[in-house]
Amino acid sequence: MAKPPPTASSSPAVSVTDAVGWRRLFDVFEIRPYRLLWLGTLFSFGAMQMQGVARGWLVYKLTGSATALGGVTFAVGLPMVLLSLFGGVAADRWNKRNVILISQSMLCLVNFGLAILITIGVIQYWHVVIGAVLNGIVFSLNGPARTSLVADLVPEEKLTSAIAFNSTGTNLTAVAGPAVAGALIAAFGVEAAYYITSTFYLIAIVTIRGIPILAKAPIKRTVLGDLLEGLRFVRVNGTIRLLLVWTLLVVLFGMQYQVLLPVFAVDVLHVGASGLGTLLSAVGIGGLLGSLALAFLGDFEKKTMLLAGSCLALAAGLIFFSAVHVYALTLVGLGVVGFAGITYMATNNTIVMVTAGQQMRGRVMSLNTLGFGLQPMLALPVGIMADNLGAPLTVISAASVLLLGTVLLVGFRSALSADSGISAQ
Repeated sequence: MAKPPPTASSSPAVSVTDAVGWRRLFDVFEIRPYRLLWLGTLFSFGAMQMQGVARGWLVYKLTGSATALGGVTFAVGLPMVLLSLFGGVAADRWNKRNVILISQSMLCLVNFGLAILITIGVIQYWHVVIGAVLNGIVFSLNGPARTSLVADLVPEEKLTSAIAFNSTGTNLTAVAGPAVAGALIAAFGVEAAYYITSTFYLIAIVTIRGIPILAKAPIKRTVLGDLLEGLRFVRVNGTIRLLLVWTLLVVLFGMQYQVLLPVFAVDVLHVGASGLGTLLSAVGIGGLLGSLALAFLGDFEKKTMLLAGSCLALAAGLIFFSAVHVYALTLVGLGVVGFAGITYMATNNTIVMVTAGQQMRGRVMSLNTLGFGLQPMLALPVGIMADNLGAPLTVISAASVLLLGTVLLVGFRSALSADSGISAQ
């Protein structure tokens, strides 16, 4: 016999909260493959965070040039721009778990090689540039596969929670990774950070090997045919088109501060390697709080308002961070930057992945990876600009472009809502 519907008096007072709260959200960790992916991502992104600090510090110590910092970041971005779309095709055609394993193995070897070069005292700037190019090649394969694999491992009703907790994990590493890297560099030299980075990638490999190999549908098209199919899908889908443009704006003008943080640490704030790690950790703490808040909200209405508000907050945080030269206040500004940035990216990715569907996720998410590849491409002129105008004015200028672009894109909010069913209120 069917159970009668609960009466008003018998309904639990927290039924709505239970539907979107912590108990429901943590259920995603009962899925073992997702749990393994989350742990592997934790170590992998921890390695990436440490690698970013170590590379920036090493380059600036070798050259003393913001232009050189921009150049090595450019070297990461160029292969990402050229190869990311093919990385998306690879994610949709082949087993994503194996694509991730191959890419993690390459990252482990590249970072270990750089550590050896530093240890024996022969490291040069061009070595770091070659390592950056290899990293960019790997990221173009790893990014689409890792991002879209989440949706393959969890049911759709748990996807928002899974993406939010992925963001939580990566922001935990953004808090700890830079601080640990800065402490290692200060105590043992930059090679120590590279050795630990290689070890973390190795742990990620062992963890991800536990994820089962998922069956793939037979491949019926050529690689080029798959790529063109993905581009056609984006062309006719107004929601994804607008969200990808919005993300490109955020990546190009809201994240350029990252390449200049060593300049802020050394020349503006005078806080050294450990201070650089703390600056990056402030971003991570803000991002951690933002991802936890988003995870608690769950599937909510008015997502376009959150996208716009987070972009405006990101621009404001960047301007504040760059304008004040008091160390404690810069940490507050960077915390706002981290909170707003992760809120935007997690919300955007959730909408895009649900809209794309299983067969297209890798190729659609590869366009996001391509956007992240364009960010380092802009880093070279940003470095030149910083050498001539100063890092603070450079970041303020980029943030102002983000602010203006966001205001213009908000005018298209009704188009986004019409396509996706997302409330524009």
